[in-house]
Amino acid sequence: MPYKRLTIDLALKEPLTIDQQLAFDNCLTAIKKIKEYAVCINDSKVNEENTINAAWHICHNDTNEPCEDVHEL
Repeated sequence: MPYKRLTIDLALKEPLTIDQQLAFDNCLTAIKKIKEYAVCINDSKVNEENTINAAWHICHNDTNEPCEDVHEL
């Protein structure tokens, strides 16, 4: 059975504008909703893939400081 698979990795420079923050919040809401339907590929098999991952965090890699806590969706 085929799967429709989604991978997103985006970085938005802070501070966000009001429009950017609204778009970010709307995106998180949509991701939380669609995550409810996600499944692991090859569940309980040797080649299982965890395809139910969604999280965000504030990154400080540009200043060589540690990233902030990850927020699972």
